[in-house]
Amino acid sequence: MVYRLLITGGPGSGKTTVIRALEKKFFGRVLAVPEAATMLLQGGFPPPGQHPDLILLRAFQRAIFYLTVELETAYVHQAEKRDAQMIVSDRGRLDGEAYMKGGRDAFLSDIGIQDRQNHLLIYHQIIYLESVATYSPDLWVQNAGNRFRMESDPAVAAAVDRRTLHAWSDHPHVHYFSCKNGIEGKITAVEILVDSLLEKKE
Repeated sequence: MVYRLLITGGPGSGKTTVIRALEKKFFGRVLAVPEAATMLLQGGFPPPGQHPDLILLRAFQRAIFYLTVELETAYVHQAEKRDAQMIVSDRGRLDGEAYMKGGRDAFLSDIGIQDRQNHLLIYHQIIYLESVATYSPDLWVQNAGNRFRMESDPAVAAAVDRRTLHAWSDHPHVHYFSCKNGIEGKITAVEILVDSLLEKKE
């Protein structure tokens, strides 16, 4: 069985940086599933922007959800073929709850999800990375490391951070990593956790 780990968090939380570190440290044992939203935007999907109209927002969130599901299916298959032990997803199926106008109920209704638990518990563990906008708004830089980031104001980014955490808060295994020790502290702490998970799996 391929272990499914989700790394999520608010804007500017270091998700991509942490995942790259995991790929390097656990090369061959861990496969990283790319973020669906970034793939769509790089492929030409119209950016919804900070104040999108509802039609564009709904289309974007549906596309993200279904692409995420299929990416995870493909990467589990690749992991099985390559004898990798774990896939690490960059954002998960329910992250859209934080971005959809109307929150969880609107997201589930629009996607057509009848059993939310199936998409919540598909991941064995959740790693949640705090946004720098929550920890220290003065350090917030909109486009640091991600030209597609839409949150220009730290208060907006912090609100997204809170909503994203809420989307995953009822998962039984959520590990929360703050910005207290910086990105290097996050990387070290996550590497220790992943190492322990891989050891248990062996």
